[in-house]
Amino acid sequence: MKYYKRHRIPRGFVFLNDKSTKVLQDKTRATQDYLVAADYIRVMPPALDYPETFELYDKAGFFSTVDQNGDRLALRSDVTVQVIKSFAHQLEVEAASNEVHRFYYTVPVFRNLKREYPPLREVIQSGAEIIGEKSELAIIELIELASEVFQGALGKDLHVVVSDVRINKALRKLITNKNQQIDFEQYVLFKNAPELAKLLESCGWTKEASLKLSREFLFPNPKGDLVKEIVSLIQGHHDKVKIQELSNTFLSCAKSLQMIVEKCAIPSKNIHWEPMLTRKTQYYSSFIFEGYIPDVSYPPLRGGSYDNLLREYSDYDLPASGFALDMNAFI
Repeated sequence: MKYYKRHRIPRGFVFLNDKSTKVLQDKTRATQDYLVAADYIRVMPPALDYPETFELYDKAGFFSTVDQNGDRLALRSDVTVQVIKSFAHQLEVEAASNEVHRFYYTVPVFRNLKREYPPLREVIQSGAEIIGEKSELAIIELIELASEVFQGALGKDLHVVVSDVRINKALRKLITNKNQQIDFEQYVLFKNAPELAKLLESCGWTKEASLKLSREFLFPNPKGDLVKEIVSLIQGHHDKVKIQELSNTFLSCAKSLQMIVEKCAIPSKNIHWEPMLTRKTQYYSSFIFEGYIPDVSYPPLRGGSYDNLLREYSDYDLPASGFALDMNAFI
């Protein structure tokens, strides 16, 4: 029994010792200081909420329980929707204004993982949300703020990749088979260029064009003329009418992404745009971005715009953007 308790019970969980706890505490407080200095107001979303709040509630990525009335509840797996829900309620009890609202939070989020899976089940997340600002401006502000936080509070040089989910959605529209649509999202998420090429070939591109297009979408050549190359490949499709929306969407998004990269007040070597990123959550409406740092394999910073989300919880139609920062990446 002693052996069982000693070796079996902790499996699947990571416990922070006193040194790691102090690092996490100091980094979190320093991050909060930067967010407060930027005039962001703290909010405290609840740890429990209705499962429908979290977009992946019908999948295996969340913890659930039942209250005394039999209502299902879930541990928080995403904070963005909770902040939007709270703001929607605030609008119901207060007069709406034309002000831009800025919020921040620092809370744990919970992940339902396999017992033997090593990553943390509970992650401390700091985030910032802007409501009422045009997405083009909000994204620039958020990227600049995140870069400042990483350099000043966390001592890390941040590299940012910006994209637009509208490109992904426009390409996905060409795929009529639902199973293939699911495959498409997985190929993009894991940057599986060979399989994506086969899928594009089934949509009407030649084998050669499919290979080139999948590589440019997933692994763009920084030295080439990305826009010209992709538009040329898109328009090589045999059905000109069918791919016109994709071509127009790509050109429009590429122009906006280039503008964001040029206007961001961070070193040009630390930011670039790519045509094809994706998110598991579907509420993003346009821009998304990821931030990478040395020695961490995943992006500890993720953000984007969700301009239609407030409309789902209120009668108000205000743009919203934000980012979430995985603080445990700095332990």
